[in-house]
Amino acid sequence: MNRLLPTILLAGAASLAIAFSFTTPASAGITEEEHKALERKMAEGSRKQLAQADNGMGFDMLAELRKAAGGKNVFISPLSIALALQMTYNGAGGDTAKEMAAALKLSDFDRDSLNKAVKDLNTILTSNDKLTMKIANAIFARKGVDFNADFLKRNEESFKAQVKAMDFADPATVEAINKWCAENTNDKIKSIIEKINPLDVMFLINAVYFKGNWKHKFKKEETKEEDFTLASGEKTKAQMMHHRMDIKGLMGDDFMAGKLMYEDDRTAMYIFIPDKADGLDEFMARLNNGQWNKWLGEFGQRDNTRIALPRFKVEYESTLNEAFKAMGMKRAFDSSKAEFGAMLAGGKNELYISEILHKTYVEVNEEGTEAAAVTSVRMTATSAQRRVYNLVADKPFFYAIVDDTTGSVLFMGTMNNPVAK
Repeated sequence: MNRLLPTILLAGAASLAIAFSFTTPASAGITEEEHKALERKMAEGSRKQLAQADNGMGFDMLAELRKAAGGKNVFISPLSIALALQMTYNGAGGDTAKEMAAALKLSDFDRDSLNKAVKDLNTILTSNDKLTMKIANAIFARKGVDFNADFLKRNEESFKAQVKAMDFADPATVEAINKWCAENTNDKIKSIIEKINPLDVMFLINAVYFKGNWKHKFKKEETKEEDFTLASGEKTKAQMMHHRMDIKGLMGDDFMAGKLMYEDDRTAMYIFIPDKADGLDEFMARLNNGQWNKWLGEFGQRDNTRIALPRFKVEYESTLNEAFKAMGMKRAFDSSKAEFGAMLAGGKNELYISEILHKTYVEVNEEGTEAAAVTSVRMTATSAQRRVYNLVADKPFFYAIVDDTTGSVLFMGTMNNPVAK
């Protein structure tokens, strides 16, 4: 079988959420060491619960994006999307926060437990010396706007976010933000914004970079050009890599699934291949976080398995506004209803999300996999109260020549077209 599921989630293996009850050492009569062991157990449970939340959001997001993809490849990072939106969530309140929590599957977390779980999960994900896994967060804020210090501190401490106050009127700021993206994705994603609008006040950005070699690399001399059957039944040519090895796998009713390990022995690519070339849509209709966990629990040993996998490279980008709205997160995008007062020192609801942009990159070859993602949340002022002063006459305007001593208007006029005489 030489058909590959063309939609892959950049996420680790899903784990079952675990909840623990906890009593203090004094009331429970336990030793300090036992107390620390309980704390470690609780932290592990919170990390796994957060991973489950991120995965659940990711499956929902993938389903929404595929609706608009028109059969094209889709590749997302649930982790990157979640981190950028969780930083943003730290500044949300009221019904906006409730909708965000529901869409991000965070309803079981309070703000403090979420931030601690984020910090712990990121530490675990990046503590791997056998492959490259980097997570970076940043908040680029408009210089001169008075932001809530607690909001910034929470993201600095829990997300290790770099907070930078910048001149948003300076074109060099766009270059600096894009340079940060390139540096944190090994130049795989070179830009995330093209321009800064006059009412934009903040960009909350996450970058994720992954590079891992296969535990059992494919031999380049065995890669051959072979048929790949599209959903339409049409055949195209692909560079198919070949291997034969023992793996963990699953034979479903109408699909085959396999797990290809990276050399760290804790990270893997899971591949699900429907039996029929036009079976992906039907398969994806069944795929959700619960089904994902069920299937992973059914993987078993498959010895001497023939493996054929195409070499491929995908660059993907999508604005996530409409997908999140379909997932129930609507108020955050509504300039008249968004509640992000916790971002500003004055506590007023003067900001909303004008854009969530997600870009990804993945390359799979005989050596292994390289992948990257950047997610940007653009926060924009809701009214003239948050306008920042710039004098840019790039649209029709009124002008006058005035003698300030006497107040006499010497000349006045309106300019509609500066190139017309």
